[in-house]
Amino acid sequence: MELKAGKCPNCGGELHLPENKNSVTCMYCDTVISVREAIDKKSHSLSGSIETWLVLARTAKNGGDNLEAIKYFNKILEVDSTNSEAWYGKAVCIYSTSTLLSIKINEAVSYMRNAVKYSNNDIALRKKAAFELYSMAMTLYNTSWNHAFQYMSVDGTGAEHGQRSSYCLEALKFAIELDDKKEYVDEASKILKAYGRFYSNSAELKILLESKKNKLSPDSDTHVGALPREYLPFLYILFILFSLGGLWEVYKGEVVMGFITILFFGGGGLLVYNKSNK
Repeated sequence: MELKAGKCPNCGGELHLPENKNSVTCMYCDTVISVREAIDKKSHSLSGSIETWLVLARTAKNGGDNLEAIKYFNKILEVDSTNSEAWYGKAVCIYSTSTLLSIKINEAVSYMRNAVKYSNNDIALRKKAAFELYSMAMTLYNTSWNHAFQYMSVDGTGAEHGQRSSYCLEALKFAIELDDKKEYVDEASKILKAYGRFYSNSAELKILLESKKNKLSPDSDTHVGALPREYLPFLYILFILFSLGGLWEVYKGEVVMGFITILFFGGGGLLVYNKSNK
């Protein structure tokens, strides 16, 4: 028989109630109570507690007291393990307690996965989480790189940096899965190229990056360099007109200037044409 947490409407006593019954007698005050009413009262009480803990957690987090914030986020998650904001806040706070000797980015990624999972596919949260993960990864990577550069003469420093880089790649991988911004893809590609041998999921990440690069590449179909493709017909007309002007100059006897004009504008037109058809 499954029992649900409830609260006696008469005396406030904490109860565990069978859902398959309509009423029971309170073990504290001997009052006959409605099971549904007692369960709803408990649920309402917990909802009020969660709101209070969220306020306290946000206040502690904004004040830089990450450990205090984590304490309240944990209280929320003990009652409601699907609370997306609590998972998100816990991810950010646990990372903020990280040092090179005690790196917490893997924990942060795990908590962030739950934040996204229980967000009902909230697009804004996905983008926010992706940026947070990217910031975490790049902060750790740059801090680790500076440390490795400073202590490069010490045995094992390079390998330690490689291992820390693998943690960064895992965070970047999830960030790219959430929001495939070009800067995320570019940074992950650079780190993967340099330290992929330390990362166990390097093959999977490489496939992900290639797919995202292919998705991002259509920009090159709409632009030639910095020029939108819809401007190309006008550009071709200008090249043709100036080239015809060069021919006119040759006809008038300005041979050198005419040929220079033809070579410059005619050649420019051919270069743009070749680039646009790649």
